[in-house]
Amino acid sequence: MLRVYNVVGVAKTSVAAVSVVCFVACCFAFGAPDGVLRAELVAPVLLACIAFQAVALFLLSAAESKAAASAIAVLDKDCDPVSFAKDAARIRRHRPSVGPAYFLLLHAAAVSLACLGRFEEAGSFFRRMEIEFLGERNGAERIREAAFLCDAARRLRDPDGLERYRSFLVGLLRDGRAGEDASRARRLVEAADERERLEAAGDAAGLVSLCEAQIASLREWDVRERVELEFARAEQLEALGDLAGASEGYAYAVERGGSLPCAREARARLEGMAAQTARGGAS
Repeated sequence: MLRVYNVVGVAKTSVAAVSVVCFVACCFAFGAPDGVLRAELVAPVLLACIAFQAVALFLLSAAESKAAASAIAVLDKDCDPVSFAKDAARIRRHRPSVGPAYFLLLHAAAVSLACLGRFEEAGSFFRRMEIEFLGERNGAERIREAAFLCDAARRLRDPDGLERYRSFLVGLLRDGRAGEDASRARRLVEAADERERLEAAGDAAGLVSLCEAQIASLREWDVRERVELEFARAEQLEALGDLAGASEGYAYAVERGGSLPCAREARARLEGMAAQTARGGAS
C-alpha cells in the first residue's frame, strides 16, 4: 500500500502542475490584444480548470489517506512490523503537501524498526517526525503528534526525547485543548507516568490493574496496543504466581501478535511454563 500512497502523491503533484499551466495560459489569453473577445471563451475554461483541480485533489487526498491507513494497519492491526519495515524506505520518496497521513506513516516506520532492534534507522524517521511537528500549526494535530513522539521516543529508549515531548504535550493540554485527541493524549501521558511509578515501586498488582484499565479503553482496531498490554499484564501475573492468568495473556499475544517481539517472547514463556508443568507432573 505504500506504493499506492506514493503513486497518489505523484498524481496530486501532477494535477497541481497542470492546473498552474492552465491558469498561466488563460492569463496570457486574457492579456492578448483581443482579450475582451477571448474572455468569453477563456473564462469557462479557467473555471473548468479550477473545478477539475478541486475535485481531483479532493478524490486523490481521500485515496492517499486510505492508502496510508491500509499501510499503517499492517502494523497496528496485523501486528507485522517485519512487513512494514521492508517497505519503510518508500516513505522517504514522497512528502504530501497537507494532511496527517505522512506523520502517521513516519511513526509507524519508527515503531516497526524499533521493534526489530534497528534503532539507527528508526531514529532517522523519528527526526523526520520532529521536523513535521515543529511545522504543524493546528492545535489538535500538535497534541496528537506530541503523543506519538512520546511513544516513539520511549520505544527508541531516548529519555531526553521522551521528556522533551512529554513537556510539549503537558503544555498543550494545559492550554485547555479539548476533543478526542486531547483526551486520549492525556490518558496516554497519565498512564505512562503511572506505569513508571509502579515499576519503580515494584508494584506488580498495580501494574496488572493499570494494564487492564488501558485494555478496557482501547478501540477495536488497536490490536497492536492490546497485544503489548496483554503481554505486559501476563508478565506481572506470572510474577504474582497467577500462571493461569499469565497463560491466557501470553496465548493472546501469540495468537494476535504476528511478528511483534512480544509475541515471540510470549511463545517462549508458554513453552517454558509447559515444560515446567511437565517436569512437575513427572516428579
